[in-house]
Amino acid sequence: MIRQVANLSVLQIAMYTALLALVGVAGNHFNLPLFFSVSLIFGSIAAFIALITLGLIPALIVGAIAGSYTWILWGHPYAVAIFVAEILFVGLLRNKIKVYAYSDFLFWIVLGIPLVILFYSKTMGLPDSTVFLIALKQTINGVLNAIIAPLIVSLSTLMRKSELGNSARISAKQLVASALMLMTILAGGVPIIFNNYR
Repeated sequence: MIRQVANLSVLQIAMYTALLALVGVAGNHFNLPLFFSVSLIFGSIAAFIALITLGLIPALIVGAIAGSYTWILWGHPYAVAIFVAEILFVGLLRNKIKVYAYSDFLFWIVLGIPLVILFYSKTMGLPDSTVFLIALKQTINGVLNAIIAPLIVSLSTLMRKSELGNSARISAKQLVASALMLMTILAGGVPIIFNNYR
């Protein structure tokens, strides 16, 4: 699926977008419960893959469709708006900040966490402790997904040995940074998840 975008027809882009949207919905459906009602979801991985391989518009479509499942999952539309804003923010900065995890973390600091406070505290009236937990979880979840997506693209590229254009090529800097950040999160997160399950 990872190809040079310029070589794809409109129909092919539409088909890959639809496929990634289905993968994104599945990624949100098969979530990873951590504790209480807090779960890691993986739908935005598909949106980040679409951003890397297909471009911003398909990525926004994938993000919106995949994110819409959270409306069913959590019973409100606010997460959809935040997830689409996340993809838009990272997509607009992708030529300036090459490592997606960096720009995604910047999104959560600048826009994502304020949106969580606005929607969950001001609109839904949830207590501050719950809003803090949601903001922390969504930040970690978003950055984790932004780390995983380039690694999947790189692995797919190596397996297929395809020639990629600049729009779909992952830099060595991004690959190394993503791998190191993933190992750091796993080293700290796995013991916490294990202890919570116990």
